[in-house]
Amino acid sequence: MPRRYKRTLGALKYHDFSEKHVQKAVDHVKQYGMSLREVSEVFGVPKSTIQRRVSGKNTGMYGCYRILSDDDKNALTDGIVETRKWGLPLTTFDIRLLVK
Repeated sequence: MPRRYKRTLGALKYHDFSEKHVQKAVDHVKQYGMSLREVSEVFGVPKSTIQRRVSGKNTGMYGCYRILSDDDKNALTDGIVETRKWGLPLTTFDIRLLVK
């Protein structure tokens, strides 16, 4: 058995579809006016998932909100690397103070 188990599609009863299939199903509903049931059977995506995506509900990111933007995160990492080059490594406490 491999050290890092990678689940294949079909291993679990839920979330047994890829994001490509979901996007194609939503496109078919929006562009061609196909019913949710037909698209669900063709692409193998649950009808409720397609309905949520078409209506625009639950389209945000999962998990907690981000504290730093991507630009801020890149600037912080550049600063950490630069201080390490100078021989003054930052502790986790120092980094938390910089983020605040």
